[in-house]
Amino acid sequence: MTELERFPSGRVRFGGQEIEQNEFEDICIHCGACCGAYDGDPCIHLHRDENWLYYCDQYEDRLGMQQTVSGREMECVSILQMLDDEWIGDHLCGYKKNKSGINRSC
Repeated sequence: MTELERFPSGRVRFGGQEIEQNEFEDICIHCGACCGAYDGDPCIHLHRDENWLYYCDQYEDRLGMQQTVSGREMECVSILQMLDDEWIGDHLCGYKKNKSGINRSC
């Protein structure tokens, strides 16, 4: 499992680099893949905004047991617990793309 090292300053280490927490959050491109957007049974809290980007309507309280649109129970975990796994659509994930280091050229 990939670990997110946190510093007292609020900064985090991800991909071998020390970055601000908000910079870490900005790595997410809101593809929705980690929440089941492409497997046919996404989390009930996954929605699309007016720009067709996915978002969680329970983001601050998302971790733990949730339900999918079909009613199946699922456990929402930190993206860091999933980075070494594969899931449908994971090739879209900004965290997976940046796992070895932040690409600041984009």
